[in-house]
Amino acid sequence: MGKHKLSDELENIWYHYKPHIFIGIVVVVIGIYFVFTMLHQKHEKVDMNVVFLGNGIQTEQQEKFQKGATQNILGKSHSDSIIKTDFWPISGSLNDSQQGAQLEKLMAMMSTKQIDVLVTDKDDFFNLAQQGAFLNLSSLKPELPKGTPILAADVVTSKSTDKQRTKKEACGVLISGNKKLESIGFNTQDKVLAILSNSQHVKDARKFMTWLSQQ
Repeated sequence: MGKHKLSDELENIWYHYKPHIFIGIVVVVIGIYFVFTMLHQKHEKVDMNVVFLGNGIQTEQQEKFQKGATQNILGKSHSDSIIKTDFWPISGSLNDSQQGAQLEKLMAMMSTKQIDVLVTDKDDFFNLAQQGAFLNLSSLKPELPKGTPILAADVVTSKSTDKQRTKKEACGVLISGNKKLESIGFNTQDKVLAILSNSQHVKDARKFMTWLSQQ
């Protein structure tokens, strides 16, 4: 009789609480899945950040480009690190009134050393270069492919109430027609590649510039 009574009680519970039991099972399964995923997820360290200002590209193309950059700059010895590439859709100049949010975000990331390499259009390049935003590339010239077009900008060296002093510095590479970028759908017309002067990964940034300049 005890067994029959237990069986009846279980059937009664199943009958009245079937939906709740199903929900409970689903919750447990989802919980196990997330725990398993977190334990086995590959945590990749960002070695260097590259930001492209221009048009957005498809996710698959962005991932392909990022993988290629990582393999060529870091090699197999840094399998847990990546060269992170972000493509920000932006039309016109950063100084345009409608670009206020993007400009604010860019300035914040640059000042906190979250960007190592920047690709932007000529006008914005010259404006930022004047403020000393970019690294002088004089010592990098021998590493770049022959004929790489390097841009010099007037960099402010000192200011006073009545005038400011500037000097010419080679701090950007013109990448119009770059095949690596054109192949993934990025419009390279009048785009300039530069390394941030406060980059904490100058060595890899130089390697990236050289790699991207190779056609």
